[in-house]
Amino acid sequence: MNLVSTTNVPLATGIYSTTGLIRIRVIQFLPSFSKEKMRENLIYALKKRNELRKITNAYRILHGENDFFPGITIDRLNTTWVVRIYSSSLLVYGRWLVWNLFDICKNSKLGEPQPKRILFDPPEKTGEDKIGFKKKILPIILKRLPPPNWINLILTKT
Repeated sequence: MNLVSTTNVPLATGIYSTTGLIRIRVIQFLPSFSKEKMRENLIYALKKRNELRKITNAYRILHGENDFFPGITIDRLNTTWVVRIYSSSLLVYGRWLVWNLFDICKNSKLGEPQPKRILFDPPEKTGEDKIGFKKKILPIILKRLPPPNWINLILTKT
């Protein structure tokens, strides 16, 4: 959704949620949405983790709002990424981010290795989102996922 001023000047792009506690998550503070800017932000987040990468293989790759990606965190645990999406309204956006991050990591100069496995932690586990991830959203995601050798889904509730 485009966010505009009271004089109808475009200010930002956001994602609206009808079910979550946070109704609008601003994903970009530009007059129009830019995929290139999103990729720049992903690269910037990876570069900020360069020092961590030298001493550990377990850290947070993406810190949600702190890295300009609200509602989504990505942790690296050795050769696995754990993706946490905090609202069902962010599922498509989160999947797009993971795909782009995976693609960016092909560039060995950035130092972040591509994962062997990616786990998605569904929003149902982490909040009061009542949209029905397993029955309504999961079948849609599964139809569009890349080959299953690099993505797994955590489907158990805790």
